[in-house]
Amino acid sequence: MSDFHSRVRDLRKLRGFSAAELAEKAELTEGYIHMIERGARGRRPTLDLARRLARALSVTVDELLDGADVAPDGAEEPVTDDAAEAP
Repeated sequence: MSDFHSRVRDLRKLRGFSAAELAEKAELTEGYIHMIERGARGRRPTLDLARRLARALSVTVDELLDGADVAPDGAEEPVTDDAAEAP
């Protein structure tokens, strides 16, 4: 299993995209792509971010995440099976 930031970088390079091209496709800034790829965000990716990047990289969210924890939009904690079972 690889880290989210490594998966984004590896898939971007595999697709032959520059950081600027990925940023444009995902409707993000190039600086933000660089932060993600360095792991500088310091948080788990939100579902919205994972969706944007997956769409831009032509992969499913599952393929992009490859086991990485995902936080619901606006949250900093990962979604777990326990959270789904809470009343």
